[in-house]
Amino acid sequence: MDNFKKLIKEALTPDFLKEQIGDEFNEDKIWNTYFQATNEYPADTIARVASGPNVEVEWIRDSFETITDDFGFDKVDLANGIVDGLIEAGFENADLVQQALSMYLSEGKKKIEEDLRGEYANIPTLNKHQDILNLIRNVENYVQIDVEPDLRGYGGKGEGFYLTTRSLSLWHDSDIQKLKQAFDKTKDQSYELDFELQDTANYEMDPGERSWDAAFSFTVDEKDDGSELYPGTMGDEMSAPI
Repeated sequence: MDNFKKLIKEALTPDFLKEQIGDEFNEDKIWNTYFQATNEYPADTIARVASGPNVEVEWIRDSFETITDDFGFDKVDLANGIVDGLIEAGFENADLVQQALSMYLSEGKKKIEEDLRGEYANIPTLNKHQDILNLIRNVENYVQIDVEPDLRGYGGKGEGFYLTTRSLSLWHDSDIQKLKQAFDKTKDQSYELDFELQDTANYEMDPGERSWDAAFSFTVDEKDDGSELYPGTMGDEMSAPI
């Protein structure tokens, strides 16, 4: 643990920080600076520490706080991102990392009330929303794919959500066109939520590491009818006739 701290602190001299980041500290530069200094990303560092023999929760938390304090990452954003990523990747000690960073995850949960559309939106509740269920049904019908009914947030601080599919590896133009039609249909049918398609991602694999299913991302907003966001969790799934 002391060696890890020494490595980080030696890389972060004031001249190094000024040269690499400059007067304005932005998130992209923080990530790039960290990678240049360590040749890995924060989640890799935490996973490496958590994989050590006889690892203790305090070691993981200490490493995390060294990263955030020395590089300027937002503690809440980074903690939630690391934990979500390690759980999704099936990391065997993800529960230990979650325990170590629980104080920051708790802060993240408080953000649910502050920013309902962000990474910390109440995804389990939104995942049951009738309009979300209808969106999934429409996409499956229009694009002729199976969609994993597991809504996930991305980007942090209100950027949006995404859903994955294992039915295809590459989004062709025809698939994207049908996907747009599914979103248009859903917007016409939805009661409380508006959806805006943002992007698609093809299946990817890092040799010897992990893979990412194909996905599509979108934003969620409430319709301009005075209704509250995410109240609709009742009822059966709506059909989505083509």
